[in-house]
Amino acid sequence: MALYAFLLLLAPLWGPRAGENICQNYVTGVVFLDYNGNGVQEPGESYTSGMVGLAQDGQLYAEKEADEYGFIFENVPCGVYQVLLDGEPVTEVTVDAVSPPLALALPKKPARIYLPIVSRIP
Repeated sequence: MALYAFLLLLAPLWGPRAGENICQNYVTGVVFLDYNGNGVQEPGESYTSGMVGLAQDGQLYAEKEADEYGFIFENVPCGVYQVLLDGEPVTEVTVDAVSPPLALALPKKPARIYLPIVSRIP
């Protein structure tokens, strides 16, 4: 009984400290080329790279380069985040401790190449 009482006295040393956010989760996903612009990954729309960021209250929280395997942000404190792709807002997510990790598919517009038309008049 004395040991149990002693452990109860020490419990605050193992728990969260004042002001510490114990709510954490993961945000993971992929970036794909959205050829038809509908925001949904469909057959033929392949994975690509891109700079993915999480911002909260206008401040960048974290940023990572996504590759063909995707991206993952670990131990993200709970809250509402704006998801950025190459610096542009894409969506907003809510991170909490009870939901499964967030898995996102972020659409990226394919680059367009414009070639000038050169006419030769003899």
